[in-house]
Amino acid sequence: MWKKITTHKFWSFGIGLLLLGSLSAGIWNIYFNKPVAVEPKITEVSAKLGIVAVSIENDGAITAEKAVVNFSQSGTLDTLNVKIGDKVVAGDILAALDTSKLTAQINQAQATYSANLEKATRLSSGGVEVNSKQIAVDSAKIALTTERAIYDDVVSKFGVGSTQELTEVAKLRKAEADVATAESQLAVTRASYNDAKFQANASYAGLVATQASLYDTQIISPINGIVTGLNGMVGQTVGGSQTTQSGFITITNPDSILLVSKFDEEDIVKIKEGQAIKAEFLSLNTTLDGSVVYISPAAIVDQNGIVSYEVHSRLVTNEHRVLDGMSATVRFITKQVDDVITVPNKAVKRVDGQSVVSYYDEQNKIVTKPVITGFTDGKSVAITKGLGVGDQYLIIQ
Repeated sequence: MWKKITTHKFWSFGIGLLLLGSLSAGIWNIYFNKPVAVEPKITEVSAKLGIVAVSIENDGAITAEKAVVNFSQSGTLDTLNVKIGDKVVAGDILAALDTSKLTAQINQAQATYSANLEKATRLSSGGVEVNSKQIAVDSAKIALTTERAIYDDVVSKFGVGSTQELTEVAKLRKAEADVATAESQLAVTRASYNDAKFQANASYAGLVATQASLYDTQIISPINGIVTGLNGMVGQTVGGSQTTQSGFITITNPDSILLVSKFDEEDIVKIKEGQAIKAEFLSLNTTLDGSVVYISPAAIVDQNGIVSYEVHSRLVTNEHRVLDGMSATVRFITKQVDDVITVPNKAVKRVDGQSVVSYYDEQNKIVTKPVITGFTDGKSVAITKGLGVGDQYLIIQ
């Protein structure tokens, strides 16, 4: 009995020691490992004017102005005045075809036109042939008048049916026939003039077309830029179907670039021409301003039936050397307030139903003062009353 009691007390004593140890450890942990209070981070800032804007964000890709030029007719390349990398200006002659065959064709067309023009001139109302035919008509009429006078005189002397009258009437009929023949020849000559005039006009049109073909043997730069593509060399047959798909020369103007974005039908209604943008180029570590210059009225429908619309924006400056193909994150400003005091939203607190900002007083104590807030973009807010330019306020985090 004594043994059992002793054992029981022993175990009770041991448990007590364990409980006491646990309690002591807990007290130690609470005392020596109690949480350390984190000091707030306080930043003092001077109020300044800024911009508060709300925007729609989208991707964009730079597309430089390009001109892909080609010979409209095929031929042998005779002259090439540029190479890749050369700078050109609008109006520069970049290349030319061999024109020896075309020059011969122009000479032939000129000769044909000259011959037809000369013929038409001869047959015109004041031309040599018409004049000669008119003289013949006039002479025949004079002869007819003379013959009629003779015939009348014979009839008065010898009477109708006499030998003399029969002789003169034959002469009269011949004179009348001569007038009819002369007038017919004049009419034919005048009709021939219309045909000759048509031939002259047609040959002139052919001459002009051939001369225009001579102009088409040159490639003239339509824009300022840099030659970035060249498809051929002197002596090769180029132009026409030879280089239609890729073009013979490609000119890129790096100073005339557009930022191209695509919007779905829900967001496109929020975009307007002239709308301000801000384009962030991560590759250049810079953000550039610009504006919307074109909104495509035609929808682009992909293979899944999703509709989008293309929007072109132009940057205000390209001093950072934005290059063709570069990508950007573009913010299209839908609402913006300029030249207002702006502070971060986290600098404004609500106390007793009003907006306040904190600042240090003369004793370097943190105090608050009321402000009136305006437009906010979710990160910054406009202060319309309560802060002036240069006033100090605190951001407490």
